[in-house]
Amino acid sequence: MQRFQDKVAVVTGSAGGIGAATAKRLAREGAKVIVADLNGPGGEAVAAEIRDAGGLAKAVQTDVADPAALQAMIKAAVDAYGGIDVLVNNAALLAQAADKDVVNVPDELWEKMYTVNVFAIARASRIAIPLMIARGGGAILNIASGTAFRGEPVRAAYGSSKSAVLGLTRNIASSCARSGIRCNAVSPGLIGSETVLRSSDPRHLKIAANTPLGRMGRPDEIAAAIAFLCSDDASYITGQVLSVDGGNRALLYYPTES
Repeated sequence: MQRFQDKVAVVTGSAGGIGAATAKRLAREGAKVIVADLNGPGGEAVAAEIRDAGGLAKAVQTDVADPAALQAMIKAAVDAYGGIDVLVNNAALLAQAADKDVVNVPDELWEKMYTVNVFAIARASRIAIPLMIARGGGAILNIASGTAFRGEPVRAAYGSSKSAVLGLTRNIASSCARSGIRCNAVSPGLIGSETVLRSSDPRHLKIAANTPLGRMGRPDEIAAAIAFLCSDDASYITGQVLSVDGGNRALLYYPTES
C-alpha cells in the first residue's frame, strides 16, 4: 500500500524507537522522509536503512529546542524533496529524576521540558503550515502521553507539557482545517524497545501484567496508528487523540498479576 506516494514527511526524534519505526513505515508506504534527530549518527543509520530498502530518506541532525535548527530541518525537506506534506512531532524530553511535584521542580527543568515538548511543536508547525497550504494541505501528528489524562504525584513538568500538546493539537486543527491541514495526536502507552520486550526483568514483567492486554506495546504499533492518521484514510479526522495503550485509558480496572 502506497498511501504516501509523492508525499514528503518530516519525523522528529526518529533515530530510534517510535520515531524510527514511523520514518520506516512512512517510507515503506512511499513517502520521502526527513529523519530528524539530535543523534546525528543514529538518524543517518535509520535513513540508510530506508535507502537500503529502496526508499528515499535524508538524515538531518536537529535540536528541536533550537528554532534555527527547526528552520533548517524544514528547509532540508524543501531543498531535497520540494516541500512538506506530513509533520510528525515525535521528539520529546522524557521524565527526569528532578521532575517531582510542582513545588519541587526547578525552573530550569520546567523551561527545558516545555521548550522541547511544546514550543518545538508550535515552532515546527508554524514553519511547516504555510508550506503545506502552498501544496494544498497536509497532516500534522503530535505525540502525547497517558500522563495528559491523569494527575500524578510526580512528573509535574512532563505530564503538564503533554496536556499542553493536546490543547495545541486541537488549536492547530481548528485554525487550519479550512486550509486543508489536519492535526491529530497519538497517546502511546508503555512502549518497549526490542531489548525491553525480550527482557525477563521483573519490573518489565510487572508493567506488562498491569496493562489490560497483558503486554507492552511495540514501536511499530504506534507507527501504524501514526501512518493511519496522517493518511487519506483518516481524511475526516482532525483535532483528535488516539490512545494506543493496550487498554489502559479505556478500562476502569487492571488485571491482577498471575
